Amino acid sequence: MTSYPPLGRKGSYISLLWSIFNMGGIIGRLIPFILNYNRSEAASVNDGTYIGFMCFMSVGTVLTLVILHPSRMVWDDGSHCTNIKYSDVSTEAVKVLKLFWN
Repeated sequence: MTSYPPLGRKGSYISLLWSIFNMGGIIGRLIPFILNYNRSEAASVNDGTYIGFMCFMSVGTVLTLVILHPSRMVWDDGSHCTNIKYSDVSTEAVKVLKLFWN
């Protein structure tokens, strides 16, 4: 959903997003299971579990840095992606409060 899908492929991009999202949950459950499977006591997880989570989250953080800026995005037909200008936080907060008062 954040990778500028063409109009005809939005559904496949959304399904890919949810697949990756759910795979994070699966991997997040597998890390402690695999690292602590043979432990005799169930008091706490070992240090490798925390190191595994830190490595996994670091890889995710680095991957977010490779997202292409919308100004550099060119679609297959040669057109550029529109760059949406967002307002600042205070303007949005005022608009939300006006919605609640309405």
